[in-house]
Amino acid sequence: MNPNNPDFSNRTASSPALFNRCVIDWFGDWSEEGLFQVAKEFTLVIDPDAESFDPPIHDDEPRHAILINTIVSMHSTVIELNKKLAKSAKKFNYITPRDFLDFIKHFVELYR
Repeated sequence: MNPNNPDFSNRTASSPALFNRCVIDWFGDWSEEGLFQVAKEFTLVIDPDAESFDPPIHDDEPRHAILINTIVSMHSTVIELNKKLAKSAKKFNYITPRDFLDFIKHFVELYR
């Protein structure tokens, strides 16, 4: 349930068992360093081709670091754009660490 939904209070009032019988874990946002470490672990299976860089990079570590930084940058950009949209359109979509993990999972699948 989205707390920004106008019907949120009605849903919570009509579903008291949801709060009596469930545990809600809210982890908040991850730091840039945390995003980097998670992306690093989940993208170890990716070995970008040296020729896909301009100029070609033949050392594995810098290629992988560039890939990780790009993934983290994309996620951060989505968060920032979402904040701007929230101000102008008065609508907000939550971007969570789970979304980041899903993004990496889909990225790895597409790469394969």
